[in-house]
Amino acid sequence: MNDHNMYTLSQYLKTVDCQDYLQAFVDNDITPDLLPQLDKAALKEMGIEKVGDRLRILILVQLLNMEKLKSLIPLNDMVSTATIGSSSFHKVEKNVWQKQQQVLTPAATPATGKPSANVVTIISQDGRSHQLDISGCFNSTAIKTKALKTLGISKPKVEEWSAYYMEYKTGHSNV
Repeated sequence: MNDHNMYTLSQYLKTVDCQDYLQAFVDNDITPDLLPQLDKAALKEMGIEKVGDRLRILILVQLLNMEKLKSLIPLNDMVSTATIGSSSFHKVEKNVWQKQQQVLTPAATPATGKPSANVVTIISQDGRSHQLDISGCFNSTAIKTKALKTLGISKPKVEEWSAYYMEYKTGHSNV
């Protein structure tokens, strides 16, 4: 390994207070260009036993990967994409919150058969409709979690599911 690579590795490791492992990196021929490829298994194989030190080095790896990504994507594109995504997310959250404050559908509560402001109709993937009382749900994640559990999905990963809502009066669908 050349002096420049050793110096670069040393500086990287010093930023996460792990410079004592420089020799392990040298012995295993890990050059600065390979740092972004390191994972927990590789660090263990290199003899880095302390969990805290492995975590610090993995944080360094993540930071290096982010820097690499930033260099590949113009900053303006990243900001634009993040702004659009954030804006869309806030619109959905706002719509869900507003709908909770109103009567969402003319669905009836199963117990009374009377319309309720906190009962919505959900349609499962097989096309069946289900009544769901969303009382106590204060955001879209809580509503999706409750809906997925109602459909019999235990331990749902909410982020893997999309939800759409239909305005009853206008028939307009929203994402």
